[in-house]
Amino acid sequence: MNKSKALRSTATILAASILLLTANLQAAALGKIVEISTEKDSYKKGEVIEVYVKVQSFQQGKKHHIVALNMISPKDEMAYDSHELGEDPDFLIKKDEIKTIGPFKIETKDIKKGTYYLLAGYKVYPWEPEIAYQGMKWCPPVKTIEIK
Repeated sequence: MNKSKALRSTATILAASILLLTANLQAAALGKIVEISTEKDSYKKGEVIEVYVKVQSFQQGKKHHIVALNMISPKDEMAYDSHELGEDPDFLIKKDEIKTIGPFKIETKDIKKGTYYLLAGYKVYPWEPEIAYQGMKWCPPVKTIEIK
C-alpha cells in the first residue's frame, strides 16, 4: 500500500473512532446500567431464571425508557431476546433516579448446558440510540450464568 492510501486509511479509522467515542460519551451522559443481577449464578435445566436490570437516568425531567435483555450462548448464539418476545419493559424514570427493572423470566428447559452471557441494553423510548450496554467483554462488567 502506498503512503497516500495508508494515510487515508488511518484517517478514516481515526475519524470513525472519534465518532464512536463521541456517541458513547453522549449516550453515557443520558444514563447508565448500574447492575444486572440474578438470584444465583448457576441454574439447573428446567429452572426459570429471573433477571433484574438496575438503571440510572441522567436526563432532565421524567422520561420513558426501555430495557432489553439478551442471553447469549457459549457459541455466541441468541438464546433469549426480550425484544423479539415483546418483553422489553417501558417505564418512566426521573433524573438521577435509580430503578430496578424486571424480572425478565427466562425458561431453561430447552436451553443447552453451558455458560451464558446476559447482555442488557438501555435506551430512551421508543427507539433512540442505546444509552448503555452491559454484560459482555466489550461492555463490562461481564455477567454470566451457568446452566447445568
